[in-house]
Amino acid sequence: MANESGSFINSWADLIVEENTKCKWINAKKLSGLSLPIRHGEGNLTARQGMNPDVLKSLEERGNIVLRYKEDVNGSLGQIAGICSDDGLIFGLMPHPEANYFKATSKRQHTNDSPLEKDSGAHFFDTIIDYLKRELDHV
Repeated sequence: MANESGSFINSWADLIVEENTKCKWINAKKLSGLSLPIRHGEGNLTARQGMNPDVLKSLEERGNIVLRYKEDVNGSLGQIAGICSDDGLIFGLMPHPEANYFKATSKRQHTNDSPLEKDSGAHFFDTIIDYLKRELDHV
């Protein structure tokens, strides 16, 4: 669905990681203060016409919401930036963690930091790696 503004967005978004998410890939405690680039013209999560009007409430209650935008950047239902499947293994998101892996690609000025030091995007991927390592230990 097209962004509410009707135009392409190339900006940054501050995100909230839902504490009660069932997404297995994400560690909410390690990702506080997450800020990632958004770059899309069609990045608006919406419910189809005729769907249950309580779809947002259902997603919240089931723990399917993973990330929310702190501010309404594109008109997405419930300011949702990322959702997951009921089993927590399938995760989809609109922001681009790969575009903020290093401090050199950050929106923030890091005067004393090495440009190759990890930033929000790297920490995002680190939580996925942590999950996989824990799971492989059980195999």
